[in-house]
Amino acid sequence: MESKQFPVTFGIELELVLLPKVDVINRTLRRNDGLRALFDKCCRKVDPVTTDETKKRAEERAQFIAEFAEIVLEASHIAIKWADSEAAKKANAEGKYYDWWTVVDEVAIKVDENKAEWSVEIVSHPFSLSDLWRTEIRAVWSFVEKYFTIVDDKRGSTHCHMKLAPPSADQEIPTALAFAKQVSKFLVVWEPCLYVCAPIWRQTRNFVKSNLVGSRPLWRYLKANAGEGRYRDLFQKLDEFQHLEDLGDFVSATREVSWNFRNLFEKRHTRQPTRTIEYRRCPMSTSAPKIFENIAINLCFVQAALANGTDSYLLGYMGAIHVLPQGNRFLGPSDEGPLSAESIQFGTDVGRFDVFVKFMRESAKTLGLQQYLKLEVQKPT
Repeated sequence: MESKQFPVTFGIELELVLLPKVDVINRTLRRNDGLRALFDKCCRKVDPVTTDETKKRAEERAQFIAEFAEIVLEASHIAIKWADSEAAKKANAEGKYYDWWTVVDEVAIKVDENKAEWSVEIVSHPFSLSDLWRTEIRAVWSFVEKYFTIVDDKRGSTHCHMKLAPPSADQEIPTALAFAKQVSKFLVVWEPCLYVCAPIWRQTRNFVKSNLVGSRPLWRYLKANAGEGRYRDLFQKLDEFQHLEDLGDFVSATREVSWNFRNLFEKRHTRQPTRTIEYRRCPMSTSAPKIFENIAINLCFVQAALANGTDSYLLGYMGAIHVLPQGNRFLGPSDEGPLSAESIQFGTDVGRFDVFVKFMRESAKTLGLQQYLKLEVQKPT
């Protein structure tokens, strides 16, 4: 039974590389001349492909997928819009950008036009664990699988946004600040264990570096403050931040880190900041169960932070990490030696990773996500 007490809402971004199943799509659209004409535009050959043409085609493809999906998913009562549609723009202006799924053109992923590849980002509305979130995700993914082939070659990713629900509207910013402090303390201690569970190719991507090295103010602090009191002083420093901007600039000086805190205070595609924390390291999802696995590792980590994120609990593990795991420049201040399973051991009886697995499984049980939580140290082949 899923916990209805979990106070965090969550949403996903699916960055995908797709191949349209042209015959299947055309058969479905045989009586829809307008949408079929848009599909033909999306599939046309262009030579040479300029930057402007690439952006235009990405927009057309996002528009087509959104409008096609809305027709197919109508019976499932799932609303999905193109991000640049008038309806989406109007809703954003009114602060109602959470009401539906959104399809966004994704030009950051390079595609091979000769192979007719499409890149796209499909963004959910926020869910709570008491919602029928798996039913919706299965329906949207069934649409994707029926009409497209998923290209699984490590270019895409899955991002998860999480927000602690405030008790009232006027408490949104204080609640977001308290949530950010709790998660940031927890990730400073346990991010190395989360890191080694990611596929090797995601560990080494520049745009999802560990905050321990990717956020330079935090990295410089850890380098400058060696010694036994390093983390006690760090926790005090985090507690002293009074503004989301200051905390975010310290633990997430850029968006291109594994834990992006900048949506807490920055406006991007929305009228107001979404007040979410985004985990960006999960790989591209290639099935509905894979989406659930990517969601589970996010929610279990945050649940563990809420349940076990007190200073006294975290400082009890400082013997494990008074020196960060050796070697990987994406993980911590040290530049020597390879990251290995042995580097996250403490003491002689229990491995640090074993402790991490234990509280993550406890979180999964609390949230009803046991079947989706997959934790294993990934090693280079």
